[in-house]
Amino acid sequence: MQQAGQTLAQAAREVTVFAFDNAGTTVVLASHPLQRCLRDIFTGLKHAIMTPAILGRIGNVRLGLDYGAIGF
Repeated sequence: MQQAGQTLAQAAREVTVFAFDNAGTTVVLASHPLQRCLRDIFTGLKHAIMTPAILGRIGNVRLGLDYGAIGF
């Protein structure tokens, strides 16, 4: 589940950044809907479960190794 969450979060980030990069100049305004999308996706990626350190733990579990202590 964590690996799927990581994959989906990164895909959502890429889509949001792509949309922002290809939008018109008004995308920089706080009232533009993509501004909220950017804030939401980047905030979500800062949650502990979405940090890159989790990927190492996922790899350890998939290899049958001890996943180690949680440390942030």
